[in-house]
Amino acid sequence: MKEIFEYNDLLIFLTDLLEHKKELNKNFSMRAWSKLLGYNFPSYLSQCLKGDRTANYGLISKIIEREHFSKDEVDYLKFLYLKLLVRGETEICLNNLSNIVRTSISS
Repeated sequence: MKEIFEYNDLLIFLTDLLEHKKELNKNFSMRAWSKLLGYNFPSYLSQCLKGDRTANYGLISKIIEREHFSKDEVDYLKFLYLKLLVRGETEICLNNLSNIVRTSISS
């Protein structure tokens, strides 16, 4: 799996994270991840990953709590979440900012 800083889209990152978890454990599933995050039904997580529903900050917070992200990774994950919430011209500005942030982190 790529590092989080290589992602420009939260949904792609979360989908890849799920796939990575499945590779590590063949019995892992969307349903299992949903339960680990405190959701009784996998439909909410599934709809968020497909883009049918907008993920709320509660979901992002639960993912942050369950995963072992560094402070910089948490900050970047929150940035990707904010970017998901704004679309259009604001997203173009955030894409440019994200490129600057990724470049400075890599250096």
